Amino acid sequence: MMASVDGPVTVDGSLLEGGGQIVRVAAALSAATGRVVRVDNVRAGRPKPGLAAQHLAGLRLAAEVCGGRLVTPTEEEYGEVKVGSIAFVLNPGSVRETAMANAGVGETNESGDVESESKKIKIATHVSDVRTAGAVSLVAQTIVPVVAYSPVVTVITLTGGTDVSSAPPIGYVQNCLAPVLKKHLDLEINCHVNKRGYFPKGGGEVVLTVVPRRQVSSGESGSNAAPPIYPPFVIERKRAGRGGNSEPAKLGCWIINGTSDGKRQQTESRAAAQSAFRVLLNNSPTIAIAAEAMAKAGVPVDVKTLVEPGTGDGGSVVLTARSVDDTVTLCAAKVFSPPRSADANERLKLLIECASECGEDLAALVESGAAVDANLLDQLIVFMALADGRDGQKSRVIAKAPISLHAETAIQVCEHVCGARFFVLQGEDGGVGKGLCAVECVGVG
Repeated sequence: MMASVDGPVTVDGSLLEGGGQIVRVAAALSAATGRVVRVDNVRAGRPKPGLAAQHLAGLRLAAEVCGGRLVTPTEEEYGEVKVGSIAFVLNPGSVRETAMANAGVGETNESGDVESESKKIKIATHVSDVRTAGAVSLVAQTIVPVVAYSPVVTVITLTGGTDVSSAPPIGYVQNCLAPVLKKHLDLEINCHVNKRGYFPKGGGEVVLTVVPRRQVSSGESGSNAAPPIYPPFVIERKRAGRGGNSEPAKLGCWIINGTSDGKRQQTESRAAAQSAFRVLLNNSPTIAIAAEAMAKAGVPVDVKTLVEPGTGDGGSVVLTARSVDDTVTLCAAKVFSPPRSADANERLKLLIECASECGEDLAALVESGAAVDANLLDQLIVFMALADGRDGQKSRVIAKAPISLHAETAIQVCEHVCGARFFVLQGEDGGVGKGLCAVECVGVG
């Protein structure tokens, strides 16, 4: 991993998309690499510049996990950085040393909770409360690349919005990001929702458990800890649209419905799931053929319709198509946020529209030949930057062209902060079809 020998680096928070992506990426890179990072002009491209609650929660958590200090450029005391701050400095410590110093002993059960009576493994625990309906999925985006460097299991209780607009729902982390990281990085993520948090108050609770690539028992020392770098990885469909084990075939759908009328809403949620699949099958010949093959092989479709009330009202739809070899997980996810004035019929109409849009989006993604959706590419950029780049090794991900402004921003921040080298190659230049690009990176690991 890159050492902090070059001194602090300053990032312009107005760069490109000028939003929270810069904060999340800069914080993750600082904590993971040990390099001091300063960000000025925070969220200068937004109607309300400065840190929002979810960004501050992610920053404080990153500082805590690496044993660092979060300060303003003119103050030396932790706590001066607050909601609305337009600049900050993260002076990191060591993720590994902090984890070993603070970890207790225990084990995690299926829900991700700690069983303290066990003496099997070391566990570092943290708590992060956004205090608003700010998305906990974005806090997770900040911290997962960091705790992957921990030599112990990390358990984080996140409080805030679980299914809120302008961010992927927590179901996206569970059903897309987690399986992709498990397959390609052997990084295990368990994400258990204790309580849903909807707009406008949030208050949801999620227990995020991250198991490093090599589980560490209480008797192991730092020399036997998790590998210090991520391996380079490749995510592509080798025979896009022509069949094969890397083609999307296994379908999944998760409908979260936040109303308290359980019996009625289960019926409505099932109707939404049916709508999502109907639209997907009607618009994607690739999926229609694969679904028939999966049915003949006895492979079930994974469908869950959950009625989970929380503070406020809302929900989400997550629709996935995963390859037989699990190398590719394509996903479309949308948040369902009905207005307070919506009656039961209007609410059902909005939910089915949300599900249908997911079906349309996933069908278009499948037929494009891409191996990731835009949200996943955004979140993989940091992992690519930190991956092992010795001897010119590259990570490679195939996405729709052009890539999003969020992804472009993440790439530029990674190149500036840690020196990773990215290449975005379209069409023939990247060895991909029309409308696609190959995003390649020589990481700093």
